[in-house]
Amino acid sequence: MDACRALEQKYNLIPATEKQRTGNEQIFRPVDYKAGDIKSQIASVVRHLPTYYQYTTLGAYNALLSLFNITAEEVKGELHGQPKQGIVYFALNEQGEKASNPFKASRFGKDAGPKALQEQFLAAKEKMKTDPARAILKNTIEAAMHTAAGETDFKKQLVEQGINTVVRRTEEGRIYGITFIDHESRTIWNGSALDKNLSANVFNDLWKEQAAEQRQDADHASINTPLPTTGRNVEEAKEETHEFLIF
Repeated sequence: MDACRALEQKYNLIPATEKQRTGNEQIFRPVDYKAGDIKSQIASVVRHLPTYYQYTTLGAYNALLSLFNITAEEVKGELHGQPKQGIVYFALNEQGEKASNPFKASRFGKDAGPKALQEQFLAAKEKMKTDPARAILKNTIEAAMHTAAGETDFKKQLVEQGINTVVRRTEEGRIYGITFIDHESRTIWNGSALDKNLSANVFNDLWKEQAAEQRQDADHASINTPLPTTGRNVEEAKEETHEFLIF
């Protein structure tokens, strides 16, 4: 062991004892496409998600994957006249854009492919029908809707309670999908599946109205407040991720 420690120190290696201690902590580390070995980074996430989380659609699965800078895409085609279906995975950059070549699901084990995913979706649908987490999550989201000053504040409130919000928008900025990831119950829900009052359209209208009110208040305040000569007027809030995902 002394010789091992000496070699680790000489060549600046990660101690074996530290590797053992932190082995499980690497499972849910978000992918860094700049760090290299993207395939191994994606594998360390994709291979373990089915053990911990329940999701009922590919959209919900992708909402969860997006927290780790990954996306899954369905591909369809024909081979020798027979229809074929598959899944490919990509790493994402900071803007949520594809930042790697596609990786076939087969490279990450049987649980990452289309057949296994469909089985996971069906099993989750059945289990989540009677999951008490649904009512708790619905009440938590509704409370945040009534107290939050806008989208950023809404997301911040939910993150503090172990819930991530993934919003999907068109190029014009309209919200067409909203998904909630509850890290406490390890379940992923589309807003409309929780309640019709939590659908994408409801949030689109709510936040659009709140943003308009905030602009009016800011315009009114600027009339009576001199502009600062230095510094930034408004600091952009960085979207947070629940601490369960940060190591």
